[in-house]
Amino acid sequence: MDNDYLINISMTKHEHDNETEPYFWSILKYYDSWCNVGCGWAKTPEDAFFEASKYFKSYIES
Repeated sequence: MDNDYLINISMTKHEHDNETEPYFWSILKYYDSWCNVGCGWAKTPEDAFFEASKYFKSYIES
């Protein structure tokens, strides 16, 4: 059976958490519920999507 994954991008700046890269991204995998399997920060939402996609590719290839 294939696994279900989500890429989650915060579209709201979280400068109080990270002044230089305020957009949070995460990769979620569904087991019995959604679990975070990777996350990070980026300068823009577009960069967050790029970084999350890059992480996801390396995650599923490992």
